[in-house]
Amino acid sequence: MLDPLRGTLVEGGDIAAEEALLLQRGAETEEQRQGVLLPEMDPQSGGGREWMLLEGICVEGLHRTDRDGGWQSSLRIVENGTLLYEDAMESGSSKPLWNNFLVRGGDLYYIRNKRELVCVPLR
Repeated sequence: MLDPLRGTLVEGGDIAAEEALLLQRGAETEEQRQGVLLPEMDPQSGGGREWMLLEGICVEGLHRTDRDGGWQSSLRIVENGTLLYEDAMESGSSKPLWNNFLVRGGDLYYIRNKRELVCVPLR
């Protein structure tokens, strides 16, 4: 078995499946390790909405097709029913831009038009 942070051999030999499963369940997720929050897909939206809720602030990624069949992906920040921020992440895309935003250290990061990294402070 390898140490994931150092790449060194911690234990050799065979590991039982049950032991591997216990280790996996106790492991830190990649999001936890990096200190980021990623959006969840709204299961009732058919892929049209992903979101996260942070201390009363809802961050939404909305994905819709336009008249020409291209995808428009937008981002909204709503607090207590009030729209605080809205921006288009991309329009006319061949697919929705899922997982195009994250929160780290109280700031929202997203990519606009595949070229620009945007940071919006949430606090």
